[in-house]
Amino acid sequence: MDLLIPEVTIEECAEVIQAITKYIRFGPQKDGYDNAAHLAEEIGQLQYMLHDLELHWSLDPEVITSGYRNKAAALVQYALKSVCNQDLAGA
Repeated sequence: MDLLIPEVTIEECAEVIQAITKYIRFGPQKDGYDNAAHLAEEIGQLQYMLHDLELHWSLDPEVITSGYRNKAAALVQYALKSVCNQDLAGA
């Protein structure tokens, strides 16, 4: 089994996590470093790898779309119960 695509996808997930953490910690810009642009770049790379993984493993696009849509409703329900990001409850 060719594991290059899943391994790189995992790596990109970790890089998005790191970029989000830096954005939260330091804000969109810190000491001349553009955390917002870096995060956007990492998200783009992850989106590419997720699409590649979808094709590589022949994942069902309808199930992916369903999961995408269901997450919006689930996030609102989570926000109603969470002390962080209460502004999502009104979304």
